[in-house]
Amino acid sequence: KKGYGLIGTIIENIPNEVIAMKYSGQLVDGKKDYDSENAKKFIGNIERYTLSENNGVTTLNIYCDMDAEYYTMMNGMWDTALINIKRLSEAKE
Repeated sequence: KKGYGLIGTIIENIPNEVIAMKYSGQLVDGKKDYDSENAKKFIGNIERYTLSENNGVTTLNIYCDMDAEYYTMMNGMWDTALINIKRLSEAKE
């Protein structure tokens, strides 16, 4: 949905190797929300993505430090996101 998402800070960024985010709130209908009960569920959650290569095969690993409810929600979104990430990473320029 447009205008919805998470608010966070990049806490680690090594190009082509690692990116990690720590969340501090959410965006709801285009408005920043740090104080609602739902926003508080995201505060402090971390997502970390790492790339590694072995014998010409690149592997994307996802680490999540979050509660089970958020993980379950994100797990469904990752199914779609990972298909798009793979498609984009394999696209010819």
